[in-house]
Amino acid sequence: MTKIKKLNITLACLFAFMATNVSAQTTFSYTGAMQTYVVPAGVTLVNIEASGASGGTATNDVGSCPNNGGRGGFATGDLTVTPGETLYIYVGGEGLAGNVGGWNGAGIACGNPTTCAKGGGASDVRQGGIGLGDRVIVAGGGGGA
Repeated sequence: MTKIKKLNITLACLFAFMATNVSAQTTFSYTGAMQTYVVPAGVTLVNIEASGASGGTATNDVGSCPNNGGRGGFATGDLTVTPGETLYIYVGGEGLAGNVGGWNGAGIACGNPTTCAKGGGASDVRQGGIGLGDRVIVAGGGGGA
């Protein structure tokens, strides 16, 4: 019997692989560094759910237009894998006031924490290598204020 593993990559906060016929789930949280996942024996398909990190909010809301960052994107899909294969997990970092945070591809902010904030980082899974071309699923980060 083939095991199907569900990978809930609620990136920006977490990434998780969850088996649909097994009670185990693997979750990856933001660390600011690449993480790895070795596919267990018998697993040939993972279901991935990924969420990008939120964009930052400026510290001083001015007038009637609050400077709130946007929410990260969401992506889900199935990935064919080989037991023993290594997947590379990138959990995006939340953008913060000024030009801070937003690990894994966040846009640059103006640098003034009272009027702007950095975007959130993308969350992604890479297969076969760690380059951008190896991405098999990406959930984009939210825009910064």
